[in-house]
Amino acid sequence: MIKNNKKDGDHMNKKDGAWAIIYCPEEDSILLGRRSNYVNNAGLWNHFGGKLNNGEPPKQGLIRELYEETKISTAHNKIITQQGEALQKLGCITHQENRHCHFYLITVQAEIAPKLNHEHSDFFWFQRNHLPKNINTPTRLSKKIKLSSKHTSYYGATPSSPLYNSKRLFT
Repeated sequence: MIKNNKKDGDHMNKKDGAWAIIYCPEEDSILLGRRSNYVNNAGLWNHFGGKLNNGEPPKQGLIRELYEETKISTAHNKIITQQGEALQKLGCITHQENRHCHFYLITVQAEIAPKLNHEHSDFFWFQRNHLPKNINTPTRLSKKIKLSSKHTSYYGATPSSPLYNSKRLFT
């Protein structure tokens, strides 16, 4: 079930998490990381992010996770901001056992190279509509997110852009 009305402070399950969908409109590509052998789900591709600390709001948790895993901060010079915000909330999907998966869009001007920590062994910019099949659960769930006109304008979609008339980020 997709719920877009959850506030950033609304979370109640210790398995709740937040993930960044890092998108480059110039290449119509999405950045994913491959899970390393040092963590669960080794070998699977995923959006960067993860579990929230107890009492941590999703947006703050994502900023922390993103920097821990990639050294990307929301002040990175390649990130496109909308009204001063680097993170655009896309929605929250409630998964099994009432787990809340929060998703945010980060749009970049050009494909960037993250500096990975031990949790990921590789990264790759995949074409938006050609993600790998071996992905983790939050990444699979993110494919259910629908875009609104506010999101398409956020990352600079124009009538000639592949996202302009999209209803889903991934097809």
